[in-house]
Parts: sequence; C-alpha cells; structure tokens
Amino acid sequence: MEVKDLEKMMTAKEVSNYLRISEAALYAYRCSGTGPNYIRLNDRLVRYRKSDVDKWLATNKVETK
Repeated sequence: MEVKDLEKMMTAKEVSNYLRISEAALYAYRCSGTGPNYIRLNDRLVRYRKSDVDKWLATNKVETK
C-alpha cells in the first residue's frame, strides 16, 4: 500500500457521518460482512476508501417504479 492511498482513506467516524448512520451501525455492518469494504491497518485501526463506500451504496440501491 502506498502513502498516496492512505491519504484517500476515511475513518469509521467519517464514513458514518457520510452515510448518516451511527458508528455502531457501521460496526455492525462490518462485523456481519454486509458493509463497505475496509482495510484493517492493525488490530484496532480500520479505514475505508471513499470509492469502496460509494460502490457499496450503489450496490445496495433499490430502484422503484
């Protein structure tokens, strides 16, 4: 992983604010394997790429008639 990639990453707090959900909800998505892809940098440090969050949103979009 290059340093330039780290600059484009979001914290769980930033992602939860972006999605307008609680950090606990984001954590639950992560634990159940249904949330956006993430990168675990160590035992306690998780980061998200905005592109992965946006892709997750797009795949969960429900089209109405």
